[in-house]
Amino acid sequence: MFSKPTSQLLGIAIGWMYRHRDLLSLGYSGKDPTFSQAKQVFLEEMRQQTGENMTDEVLLEAFQEALNRV
Repeated sequence: MFSKPTSQLLGIAIGWMYRHRDLLSLGYSGKDPTFSQAKQVFLEEMRQQTGENMTDEVLLEAFQEALNRV
């Protein structure tokens, strides 16, 4: 099990953000300031893609790092 995001996971997270700009815009506009909707969808989709190799903590860390970069 991974304990921190890999560069591959970070790349996937950045790509996910470009495909889900609508969810991110809710966060940036203040309608969802904690990005909770985006995080929920991200976790659901990443769990399916990565299987059980990644913990939610690692996935959320990748989400935050990607958010800082886009």
